[in-house]
Formats: sequence, C-alpha cells, structure tokens
Amino acid sequence: MVKIRRSRRTGRAGRRYEGHRTKAKASVRAKRPSLSSLASELAQIRERLEDLEALRDLEEAIRRNDGSPLIPWTEAKLEFGLD
Repeated sequence: MVKIRRSRRTGRAGRRYEGHRTKAKASVRAKRPSLSSLASELAQIRERLEDLEALRDLEEAIRRNDGSPLIPWTEAKLEFGLD
C-alpha cells in the first residue's frame, strides 16, 4: 500500500511504502489452522503411525520366519474352520 506522508524530519510530503509488516503479521494470523483441522491432521498422523508399526511388525515376522516351512492352505482352512 502506498501512502503519502509527511516526513517527521523535513516536513516534506513523500511516498512511502507502508504496511508490509502488518500485512505479513495479518497473513500469518489468517493462515493459522483451526483446532478442528489440527485434530483431523493429528488423527491422520496417528493412523499413519499405526500402519507403519503394523508394517514393521509384518516385516519382522517375515524375517523371523525366513526359511521355515509354511502351513499348507488346506491345513490352515481346517485349523481356522474356514471350510
């Protein structure tokens, strides 16, 4: 915003850019997230963390069982009553 103001020192009129700092502060305030958006983002982060922990556990189990014999599908179906 350009305003014409008188200089305190000389008393002459001159152009001066004014308000960039106040605009910057206002834009920071305007961009502050709401409490509900922060809660939503936190829920997404927690869900992502749970997914990553499950993936880590799965990869660890695969590493631990590397080379061990697997249970045949027909035997697993009988064991869990899926037949």
